[in-house]
Amino acid sequence: MTLSYKQVRFIDEYMIDLNGCQAALRAGYSWGAARKANRILAGPAVKAEIAARTARLAEQASITVAETVEQLAAVVRANMRDYLRVTASGDIALDLSRMSPRQASAVQHIEIDRSAGADADGPRKFRLRLFDKIAAADKLLRHLGAYRDRVEHSGPEGGPIEMSPPLTDEQRLKALIALIAQVRARRQAEGDPRDPEQEVRAALAGAAQEAVREG
Repeated sequence: MTLSYKQVRFIDEYMIDLNGCQAALRAGYSWGAARKANRILAGPAVKAEIAARTARLAEQASITVAETVEQLAAVVRANMRDYLRVTASGDIALDLSRMSPRQASAVQHIEIDRSAGADADGPRKFRLRLFDKIAAADKLLRHLGAYRDRVEHSGPEGGPIEMSPPLTDEQRLKALIALIAQVRARRQAEGDPRDPEQEVRAALAGAAQEAVREG
């Protein structure tokens, strides 16, 4: 089945952020049609083209789902303490000597102000920024199925599809709590002593330290 010009535009836009409604609007569909983006995505020709493009992108990038999940997990688990140390004088110094490749992948930006000079503990002034933990956690939760987004190709009796409102912070928090419970139960069954709640607390503490540091 041949794709129409508008369908090709829709696929081009959809591959950018995987947001059907926004892709439809950018491709020139009306708001009413954009609200039913699932119907566009369900079309055999559109579905086949998206699958083909996704496969080509995965092959070109040589990135598997497992590798992507591992990268997101590294961002969530990263802690500012992995990159800093407290000096004898009580100051905070940049210390990358113990940084593992996984920890390095969580670093978004390092900036050293050489005009401020350096001493035995390293540069006196620096800026360290990690990738967004909340965004990474959100993507991980979606991949693990913690968000029960309802998807249907048509509404009741073939009517229009009702667009669900975005998840609230409270809903995201409940999903995270449920995921922690699931991980804890699985680890206990496997004899793994690690507590996922402590890992989450450490990640949040690291995020708070990062925010204070940048402030």
